[in-house]
Parts: sequence; C-alpha cells; structure tokens
Amino acid sequence: MWFLVALSLCVVAVARVSSHAKSTDDILADWQPKINSYDAFFAEDDTQPLNTEGYPRGLYMPLIGNGYLSHAKGVRSDYMYISGVFNGETTSPSHRAKIPATYAVTVDNSKTIGALLDVRQGSYHRRGYVSDTNGAWYELRWYAHREERGLYVLEVDVHNDLREAVTLQLRNAFFHGQYRSEDFQFDASFSSQGSICGHTLIPETSGGPAHTVCVAQMLVPDALSVGADQPFASFSFVSAYRTSLDVDATASASPVVDAVRAAAEGDLARAQAAAATLYATHVDGWRALWQRSNIHVEGRPDVGQAVNASLFAIFSSVRDDWAYGLAPGGLTNYYNGHAFWDTETWMYPALLLLQPALAHALLQYRFDRLAGARQKAQSYSPPFGGAMFPWESAFSGVETCPSWAATGQREDHISGDIALAVWQYYLVTRDATWLRAVGYPVLSDVADFWTSRATYVDDAATGQRAAHIFDIIPPDEYVDHVDDSVYSNVVASLALSFFVQAHRLLYPAASAASTAAEDARVAACEQLARDLVILFDPALQIHPEYAAYSGAVVKQADVVLLHYPLGVAMNATVQRADLDYYAARTDPHGPAMTWGMQSIGYLDLGAAQQAAQFFNRSFQDNTHAPFGVWTETPDGNAVNFITGAGGFLQTVVHGYLGLRVVHRSHFDDDEGDEGDASSSAAAVRAWRRAVPAAQVLLRFTPKCIEGVTRLAVRGVHVLQTPYDVSYRCSAAAEASDVQVTLGAAAAVSPSPSSVVVVEDVASGTFFFVLLPAAASPSVALPAQYRLVQRW
Repeated sequence: MWFLVALSLCVVAVARVSSHAKSTDDILADWQPKINSYDAFFAEDDTQPLNTEGYPRGLYMPLIGNGYLSHAKGVRSDYMYISGVFNGETTSPSHRAKIPATYAVTVDNSKTIGALLDVRQGSYHRRGYVSDTNGAWYELRWYAHREERGLYVLEVDVHNDLREAVTLQLRNAFFHGQYRSEDFQFDASFSSQGSICGHTLIPETSGGPAHTVCVAQMLVPDALSVGADQPFASFSFVSAYRTSLDVDATASASPVVDAVRAAAEGDLARAQAAAATLYATHVDGWRALWQRSNIHVEGRPDVGQAVNASLFAIFSSVRDDWAYGLAPGGLTNYYNGHAFWDTETWMYPALLLLQPALAHALLQYRFDRLAGARQKAQSYSPPFGGAMFPWESAFSGVETCPSWAATGQREDHISGDIALAVWQYYLVTRDATWLRAVGYPVLSDVADFWTSRATYVDDAATGQRAAHIFDIIPPDEYVDHVDDSVYSNVVASLALSFFVQAHRLLYPAASAASTAAEDARVAACEQLARDLVILFDPALQIHPEYAAYSGAVVKQADVVLLHYPLGVAMNATVQRADLDYYAARTDPHGPAMTWGMQSIGYLDLGAAQQAAQFFNRSFQDNTHAPFGVWTETPDGNAVNFITGAGGFLQTVVHGYLGLRVVHRSHFDDDEGDEGDASSSAAAVRAWRRAVPAAQVLLRFTPKCIEGVTRLAVRGVHVLQTPYDVSYRCSAAAEASDVQVTLGAAAAVSPSPSSVVVVEDVASGTFFFVLLPAAASPSVALPAQYRLVQRW
C-alpha cells in the first residue's frame, strides 16, 4: 500500500514538470562566478529551525545593513536596529532598541535550493522551487538600501514555466500585524497612510530625549499568485524608517512625531514610485564603495574570502553621513551596541587608509560627545581635568558601561587610543582646517585628562622624579587595580606628544594666540610625556605588562601593541622577547584580534614562518562558513564581531603590505637611529636627515602571505587622493614587481604633484613623501633611494 501511495505521488510530480523546467544547476549558474571571485557566499539551505540565539541551526547568519539600519541577525531574525537609537538609562545599561522585523519571510510551499550573500552588492538572496515542482521557482532578495539609508526592501521574483497558475504561501515568522517591542511604546495601529510610530521607553540620561521611530511600510500578504500566462512576475515590498535623529528633533512630543511620520511616509511614496530601479540604485551605492577601495588576493581563496567578508561586515555597519559610532558587533546588540576602544584601535586603522570618509565619521562621533567625556572626568573625587572618554559610549557620550563592570571606572587607555586616531587622521590628510576645528579640541582635552590622571613621585634613593598612572585596568582585562600599565602609559605619553605637536603647528610660539600660560601648559605636557614610567625588565628583556606583573595569563593583545600600532622604537631583541613571552601567556580562547598583532610583530622581525602561523590563526578559527561571519572567540560569543574583522584587515594592510602612518614622538628620539628593530623605521629616520624639509606620510615594506601569488590594495588614500598598490609573490615568497599608481577615482582629484613614492633599496621599504612646495621635479635623492613614481 505504501508503495502505491508513493508511486502515485511521483506520477503527480512528474506530471507537473514543464518541458521548459530548469535544473538546480541552471537556476544557480549566475551565482557561480560571484562565488569563485569571493564576491559572494553560498549556503544550500538557510531555513533550518532557529536555535536559542536566533540563528538557523548550524549557521551564523550575516548582518544585512547599510550603516544606518540593519536586520541584525540576518534575514530570519525578529528585530531591526537603527544606529544611534538606544533605550535604557546609562549603566542599567543603555542598549540598542529593538524594532520589530516585518520581512523575516519564508515560503511554506517550497524547497530551498540555495542562499547567497552578495557582499559586492550588499544583498541577501534565497532561491527555491515552488511546491514539489521544478517548473516554477522563486528568488527572495533582501537589502538595506545603500543610498536611501532608511529603506529596507524585500523583493520577490517568480519564474513560472509551468504554464499554469502558481501561488507562493508566505510565512512572516515574527510579524502578525502589530508592533511590539520591550524597548518602545508603539501606536496601537497603522495610520491610513500605512505608517506606525513609537518612542523608546527610557532615555539614556535623566531628562534626556527619548527616540521617536516611525515606519511606513508595505505589508507582505500571506500569499502571492502568478497567472498561467505569466512566465515571470516581480513583487516589491518596502519599509521606510525614520527617527527623531533624522529630523533634528529631540523629544517624542506630537509635533516631532508628525515630522518623523511625514518623513517616513514621503520616503515610502518615493520608493514605490521608483520600485523598478530600487535595486539598481542600491547596487550602484555599493559599487561606488567598493570602487573607492578594495583588496584583491590571488592564490589563497580562504584569504580572499576572509578579506571580502571582513570589509563587507564593517561597511554594513558604518556610513559617512551618520556619525553614531561603531560597536564590536557592528549594528547588532552584542555588547549593547556600545562603542569601545575597538572602534579606534581595531576597525578604524584600515578605514583610515581605505575609506577615510568613514574614518572621519567615527572621529566626528567622538568629537560630538566631548561634553560626555568631560562630564565623566568631573565625576571622580577628586575630579580629573579635560576629557575622559567613556569605556562604553552609546547615544549621549556619557559612560554606559554596565554598573557591575569595573572597566567603566578604570580602563582609561581609550582616551589615548582616540588621540592616536585623531592625530593619524591629520597625518594622512594634512587637513589643518579639520585639525583646528575637530582634532585639536579632542587632543587638548585628552592631554588635560592625562595631566590630571598622572602622579609625580620622587624616588628618595635615586633622587629622580618620575610620573606614574596608578589604579588602572590595562587592555588585559583579566586584572584590575594595577599600576603603570605599560600600554596605558605609552598611549598616554603619545597623546600628550601629539597635543604638543598639534599646538605648535596651529599656534606657533610667535603668534598672537600664544600666551605665557598656554606655553607653560604645553611645556608641562611635553615634560610629562617623557616622565611617564615605561616599565622594562633588563633580565628578561621584556616590557612587563604592569608593575608587579609576574607572568599571569593575559586576556588579549596588550604589550605586543607597543611596537604596532603605537610605534614605540625598540631593538630586535626586545621586540622578539615581548612577542615570544606574551604569545606563551595569552589566553588561547581570547578575542580574535590578538593573533593578527602577533603576526605583524613577527613580520617586522623577518620571522615569516611564525608570522604565517599567527596570521592563519587570526581568521581561520573565528570566521564561520558558509557566510564568513566573525565571532569573538572560536566557540562563538559575540557574532558579527567586526573587531576581529578589523584586526584581520590590519594584518593584511598594515602587516603584509606593511602600510604604516608615520608619526613622530619622543620615543624615536630616545631610542636613537639604531633603536628600532625594523630597518624600515630606521630608513624613515635616514630620509628625514637626507631631505629634512620633506614629510614622510606613509611607509610600506611588502611581504608575501604564505600561498598568495599577488596582492593588490586599491584605494590607499594619501592627502585625500587614492593610490593603488600591488605586488607579486614568487615561489620563494619574495615580493616583486611593486606597482604604485593613481587610483581610478583620482581623475577628479587635484593633481598630487608634490607627492612622490621612493624606495630605500637596501631595506625594500617604500615611502609616500610630501615634498616641499619649492622642490623641483628633479629633486636630488640620496644615493640609497630610488624614485618609484612621481605624478
């Protein structure tokens, strides 16, 4: 009997197969080139039941976002987030506010045959057969519009070769006609124009604003039908999101709601009128982003995939016209959506060179919240001076670290991390107007903070006076209440030094803006930068992590960051000792970004094998098939962990290509010409002696990733002009055929006639150099240098 039933079903199925039916391979054929070029990631099925974390079993789903709006756990998740919209009071804590997702749609009467994340086009696709036939198939396509930032779109394409009517039965998993969220008070029903509004329940600060959010949307029906005479049909559903942040309003009073509602409804009306071209304009926006900069890898598919997945994950969570910060989990609610040191130390460096407009937005976020940093400094007893940036920052810029975590009280190095990012932005752009208006106020306030945070102590035995920073948490968060964290003291010293340099650049001693009191303040900062204790153990030839450190397990990269990114000059013996010592003591289950910093350190020592081991470890354990999604640890924890993505990208851009922003500090002077382990750093100092009026902007020493035959980084921005840098790798892993050319977008930029690229032949180090305005095209180069390119 069972056999007869089965047979009859087969007959029915066969009867419904059209002579024009396509095979699975045929339907998915246009995806294959994208997958082969690492521009897309494929899964056979993404419709498994959701686990307790909200992901299909066995899959980490990618965030679909545009830097303003995100479907945070992928297209099957129940909530959306908008950057800058938080609910909850400060340390309670404030967290990203959940907005119900209305397009978490699946097709009930279907067989899924594939899902695709297209990182180049910023979209997610699912294809399947309708019912039990391959004579009709569909594609669902989701995207957060890159150009029209408030639009989230679901498009449904149906291909019907059956020559009979086809109906798709749609299931909207989490939306059943009402907006409900633990973070909002929403209207009871939609307006006549199809919009609904709500406001967050708890302002971040006492007396502060609630956030109003309005959504104007097209609701997805329970079914979509295609007639027998329709070989193809396409359906488009759009939700338009607007907030009180968009309309420059700060309350949830009725006039504000009206303005936000009108904006959302207007966006939806325009989107409906342009429905046929919505996807094309979205793709154009992503194409422009990738054309501005990208990284091309040949020879190692796993590296190429990790690079594109990492860039996509970061690009999806930040935009240049929305300065509301960047969190370790991107536009998700991991770590409550707060901005940490991860922003400036891990995600920012690659963006600074590849996407400076995005880097600018991250610094604008900090500048706009200087008042919160000043407020935090004043909250201590006795109060500190200047700006003490919060360890965790959300909407207002006040400290939002949960009250149970000590990091919000004592992990102070973040202020120095931000100062380093500010100064590097100036060094790469030489934008003095920006420095005066934005960068200098941050540097000045951070310098005042460190001046008040440090304590001078006289050593009775030696008669010497030194400055200390007591009672602090270093980057190694396994410890608390330590003194003289070597990382914290170094980054504080650099912040003081950068303030001094910025002040003397903007306010020369002879200028009217220079006063005796201000000159004394600057001199005190300069002296403090030199007086801060930098611990060193001459027996072990290492920098102890902090006073009384005795070799305990370390959570994450800490001391190894002194060489890069902080740029402290040290000889090869000390640098290797630091790397070896802390590699053996770092928690193997710690955060992903640590291993990339070890790789960069070993690369600069010429230890290619050790560098390769740490490089592979930096991404292979923490990116997850099939979509290349990052997690904080190999076992999971924070998903879409773009801190790890940023650290990995630094390993490629700043490690193997070797791009470094060249900054000066007293550490260079203290170590002398032969102090630094890397010949490239010594070459910078030699260049300064040879052509003192020239300014070294960037240096790079290309090295080969194991197994990679060619690496091209397109869109390295120097003085706002993009350059393309590429090289090949031989079987012996030697870099050759180094090319530096103007980027494609440079055609509309001013001619960078004063920038040249030169090579120190002995070290294999290349420099982007800004020549003096009066330099002739035939400026004489020292004998050891070769002119590579001048425009």
